[in-house]
Amino acid sequence: MKLDDVVKEHGVLCAFVATEDGFVVDAASDTDIDPEESAALAADRRYETPKRDEQTGFGAERGRRWDHRRTVVR
Repeated sequence: MKLDDVVKEHGVLCAFVATEDGFVVDAASDTDIDPEESAALAADRRYETPKRDEQTGFGAERGRRWDHRRTVVR
């Protein structure tokens, strides 16, 4: 399935594919915003988010409550 189809069928504003180091491979959006720029910002943000400890629900590196709104789905 192409990213354009994902955006149209699932009603998301932006979908992207990025490598582990944050390089954006492909992006699509349902808005007038450049999807490449949004995806690059989101990919960079993902690496700033602390990993979640499954037992406590806290960010392991910073010791704070996990905020799912800051997480980018892979």
